[in-house]
Amino acid sequence: KDAKKDNELDKKNDEDKLTRETKEELLERYKGYRDRQAAAVAEAERITAAAVAAKRWERPLLASLTDLEESQKQLSLELAGFVEKNLTDLPVFGRMTTQAADAMGKAATRLADRKDDILTADAAAAFDPEAEKVAHGRVARPMTLALKRLDQVLDAIKPDEKKPDAGKGDKSGGGGGEAGGGGDSGPKQGGIPALAQLKALRSLQADLMQRTAAFHKENPDPDKYTDDQTDELKDLEQGQREVAELFEKLLPLLQPKGDDNP
Repeated sequence: KDAKKDNELDKKNDEDKLTRETKEELLERYKGYRDRQAAAVAEAERITAAAVAAKRWERPLLASLTDLEESQKQLSLELAGFVEKNLTDLPVFGRMTTQAADAMGKAATRLADRKDDILTADAAAAFDPEAEKVAHGRVARPMTLALKRLDQVLDAIKPDEKKPDAGKGDKSGGGGGEAGGGGDSGPKQGGIPALAQLKALRSLQADLMQRTAAFHKENPDPDKYTDDQTDELKDLEQGQREVAELFEKLLPLLQPKGDDNP
């Protein structure tokens, strides 16, 4: 009995070690993607602020717009490849990361549109700061959405800050104090605790509900929707359907054993 118990404990500790290593690897990759996207968001702000300050679009700023467009395209492609290679067994993280990649691709398209609008604008027309603010918002929205999705996944994976007395006397190596990412125990998918994906999914659901409510408050008349607003509402509705599907995928892992017995 003692030998069997020791073997089971050794197996659990090995599994927990693999889980921690998987989480640490994912954390490093997501931190890298997240930091690059945060820098892109800041660069978009800088470019617009510089144009508004100069009251014109100078050539170096147009070049910066092109560079930003290319960086969003590249990061979008990298994220899509990362999902395909590493997240097939993690449907929630995979879907949220795909949303980030899609948002970056949309931002790249809108950056190209913005540059074309600047280049084809009437040279004699006065610089309009309010119009620039609107144009910037159209680019910034998908960029900040991509950043938010990466932050949400990061928050689900990373451990909570340990309390001062947390883990004292714990010799099992069970990863105490990591409730922020669901801990290292419990059912897993792709080497990651299912509770970590559940945390990310709840965060995604709350964000979609908040954004949907804000959308309807800001745009009460459907007959006046712009093409961008129509697309945004479709994305929100699709996102809500995907949340329901992802909950269904996680549910079997989260049910206690024996719950499906009559």
